Amino acid sequence: MASYPFDDQFKTTVSNLPEWGNAWDILIYYWPQKQLSDDLLAAGYPIDVVEAHLKALLALPVDDLVQLALADQLEDSPALLVLQCSTSRDVLAKASALCESSVANERALGVVVLMRKVGQTYREEAVQAVTRLAAIERDDAVIGDLAYALCHLEVDNRLSFLQRAAGCSDPATRTAAAYSLSDLSDDEAIACKIALSRDPVDNVRNWATFGLYLGLEGDQYKRQDVRDALYERVNDPHEETHYEALEGLARCKDSRVIEPLIAALESEAVWLMAIDSAKEMADPALYPSLIALKECWTDSNDIDSLDRAIASCAPPSRSM
Repeated sequence: MASYPFDDQFKTTVSNLPEWGNAWDILIYYWPQKQLSDDLLAAGYPIDVVEAHLKALLALPVDDLVQLALADQLEDSPALLVLQCSTSRDVLAKASALCESSVANERALGVVVLMRKVGQTYREEAVQAVTRLAAIERDDAVIGDLAYALCHLEVDNRLSFLQRAAGCSDPATRTAAAYSLSDLSDDEAIACKIALSRDPVDNVRNWATFGLYLGLEGDQYKRQDVRDALYERVNDPHEETHYEALEGLARCKDSRVIEPLIAALESEAVWLMAIDSAKEMADPALYPSLIALKECWTDSNDIDSLDRAIASCAPPSRSM
């Protein structure tokens, strides 16, 4: 049985460093990184020890990395990250073979590896492997991984598969479908996103609402079905979905956004998305709320965004 070239304490320490999320991403993709180095030193791991562990991890054989990723159940897995950042043909071959496994977790591993760097490097072979699996896959979790992979690999003819994924009972799979539909803008894709924007699960509605305006261009911003679907989400109890709806309506220049957007700009905690939405809407009705907001604004990082929104919404007599 394969094992990591360090003990569980080091693995857990890296995974749970405060303010880093999963610091394995930074360690594997971006090392050396000074702040992470300082945090690991404070946790008792000098830089030479960290680098020795990292070098040994990156040197593990492909089969060992696969065993370790599966043992980690693909969650917070250093081995999985190493596989995903590889450009090796050995990794490509192994991941493609896993896509043909009779074990769902092994197929899932093959897919999540192929959607990343090795798949971007050998895109044609990766697309062949994931589309072949997509045609026959029946496991909801693997279908969700395939939805992400088809998006990351920019497979154009993925809509029919995503429509199937959107109908799965697993919320995570429907979330993946909504994510992968985001930049598709033909009629069937929009209809699917509208349906998902009414999903009972917050994260599904959030991605679907975002996708409703992301892929639009030109006259598509005038679509009444898209505007109405966005307006349905204006009072969504999920905050980010609510703000996605505001931004989408603002991009569509739909006047129904004015009143809820004023309320958002005058709320106790103003999101940057509300300010960006005001800039997109460019309506003088928003100007007084923006001016009042600037008088009490304390975040210097976002002051430029606020100033741009004010300039965009300024009445003609106040424009420069």
